[in-house]
Amino acid sequence: MSTSIKKIPAFILSRAKSSNSIEYQYITKKIFKTWRTSEVSQEMYNAVYTWIDKNPDWEFHFFDDEACREFLKENFEKDVLEAYDNIIPGAYKCDLWRYCVLYIHGGVYSDIKQELLVSLDDVLCHDIEFASVKDKYKSDYEFDGYIYQAFICSKPKHPFLKKAIEMIVENSKNGFYGNDPLSITGPGLLGKAINLTVGQQEKTPLYSGVNNINNFRFELFPYIKNSIYTHQNSMFIKPEYNRSYKKDLHVNLKKSFAGNYSLCWFTGKCFASGKIDRIKSKFFNKRKGRYIIDSLYLEGKLNKARLTGIKYILLQPTRSLFLIRKIIKNEKQFKN
Repeated sequence: MSTSIKKIPAFILSRAKSSNSIEYQYITKKIFKTWRTSEVSQEMYNAVYTWIDKNPDWEFHFFDDEACREFLKENFEKDVLEAYDNIIPGAYKCDLWRYCVLYIHGGVYSDIKQELLVSLDDVLCHDIEFASVKDKYKSDYEFDGYIYQAFICSKPKHPFLKKAIEMIVENSKNGFYGNDPLSITGPGLLGKAINLTVGQQEKTPLYSGVNNINNFRFELFPYIKNSIYTHQNSMFIKPEYNRSYKKDLHVNLKKSFAGNYSLCWFTGKCFASGKIDRIKSKFFNKRKGRYIIDSLYLEGKLNKARLTGIKYILLQPTRSLFLIRKIIKNEKQFKN
């Protein structure tokens, strides 16, 4: 991986229109991205610029952690900022911020890791009010309606976003952990927010395609092999620029739980204060071993981590090979 460090600009004004440029009835032509700092690797910088270069008539906005918090402070009531400050995992903070920034401005949010393969104007419907991605279903999810919100398009003040923000605030106040790590702020929560807003039961299945439910029209793109596709089965967003993204993402993992939201969720460290309201779901019981082992390594309790690893290998023989690989990986990362 290149060691070159590049600085992402905070704002780029829209430039000349491209030949395929279209005007949207509801969605504003603004692209939003965030990362802990504006100084990033060459690879991350290149991924960001796929969005800038392919959309010359869209504004580009970048927020680092400090700017994200300041935005919430300036644009929302105190309880939203309190929820943001109470949340520990950086990914969960980002979930709240992305809903908030799109609620105020509208436009497109995309995860920093994603590469855009075509212009947004080649993909989005001119009259759509909200679009995101239907997540892949797993048998221990609560329902088949999780929304992969690494990519969201919305008009300003959309009710889906308002509901998601309100639900996160309540989850923070109540110490709610839910069924799995995607329940507090992410795909599970957004799926429920959409269902409740359109007047359905919160765990009603949602489907890819253009949905028209009780006067709400929204589009959910397919998520296939970890990439985002059009409904014509053409990939338009790559999930991450290359394997070096993992190094960028977990650069501070040895120092903090906040770099791994799943680890926070399994160990009850998602909120800085307040009670913990959680269930021991099927999802939790199936996977708790690996995350308990990870947390012990992170805390420097190597002998206890090894003994715990042996315990779960014996308790969960069908997952023994996976757990052995996990222990070997942690030994390499944390021993020195």
